[in-house]
Amino acid sequence: MKNVIIVALSVLFFTHNATAKQLQFVTKNASSESQLCMEAATGVLSLKEIAEMSGISLKELDKQLKCNGQDISKFAGKFNHKVEKEPSVITENNFALISGHANKDAQLCVIAASGDLAKLKRAVRAQGLSVKRFAKYSSCNQQSVNDFVRQYGSEQAASQLQKYI
Repeated sequence: MKNVIIVALSVLFFTHNATAKQLQFVTKNASSESQLCMEAATGVLSLKEIAEMSGISLKELDKQLKCNGQDISKFAGKFNHKVEKEPSVITENNFALISGHANKDAQLCVIAASGDLAKLKRAVRAQGLSVKRFAKYSSCNQQSVNDFVRQYGSEQAASQLQKYI
């Protein structure tokens, strides 16, 4: 009998842990308040972003918006589902570039388009390459590095890079 109870408690414990990590948020209605509660809890939007969109302070947001009877900050704080936002690089042509891949070439492409040649040199050398080799033999979004920099960076950055080819 002890074995049955121990097995039952073990199954109950492990099932609880497995389901706690796979939370899925569902709203009863499609109201904008419910959507904001979900976005805050899942980390899609921060409380600061929600307050800015609403045009009110964080303190006022907490007073006005309740999620399941709780202040939105307490409700969102219960869930630790933060979405990591990748840092973007703003180029001279006002493109916000994000290296969507973790590979080093994608990161080098973003640095090249930013026009920061010194940073590009350091990053390329850290990989054991030269700027010339990177610019000549790598590709960015199925384009040559120079074409990518010309399209998303600036003409000046492309001409600086062209000197190494």
